[in-house]
Amino acid sequence: MSPLRELFERLQAEVDQIEKTLRGQAAERMLDEEIREIDTALRDWRNEAAATKARILTTAEREKSLSAEIRVLESEAIAALQARRKRDATEIAGDIARREAARDDERQALRQLRQHQRAMLRVIEQGEHKQRRLKHQFDTLRASEILQRAQAAVARRQPGDAPHPESAVASVKRARAAKQEGTKTPRKPATTHTSAADAVLARLRARADAAPASPARKPTGKHP
Repeated sequence: MSPLRELFERLQAEVDQIEKTLRGQAAERMLDEEIREIDTALRDWRNEAAATKARILTTAEREKSLSAEIRVLESEAIAALQARRKRDATEIAGDIARREAARDDERQALRQLRQHQRAMLRVIEQGEHKQRRLKHQFDTLRASEILQRAQAAVARRQPGDAPHPESAVASVKRARAAKQEGTKTPRKPATTHTSAADAVLARLRARADAAPASPARKPTGKHP
């Protein structure tokens, strides 16, 4: 591969990674906004549910109080009728009718409040489920982006980058292996020391053996 093509492919890979990062950041912002919105909605829904519960308790107390008053008035009305006090009985009957109407209104309001409470609890449950799902998606997206950045960093590493330092264990093993290898190396045989004269004589003898025989020289008489 030519250096120019390699540079182009590297730049293109970096551009693709930047686009993926931007898309991931946009999706992350959208999820974060949705999580914030559902958090706000859940807070409002829980407040509404709490207020509804308080109104239910108050309404139930009023309905209970009216029912108790009606029972007392009914006893008084019966006593007036037994005593032939028709006017008193009639007035008491009017009071009972007004209280029964008020009690019926409270009972109707109580039924509506309880229905509203059940609806709010369902909404809160659905909102909490959506909140968990959004947070899971957000965590998954964040983990995916971190993994992609790590992979991109490894891919951009050049061959000339400094290698990781050798661990102490690896260093000891390497030294031990080198030592063992050194002990296996055969020793060089000891050099035989000969005198210079012996070396010259051996060289001359070899030359003499290889050369043709020369005619015998006549003695000159100079040597005995």
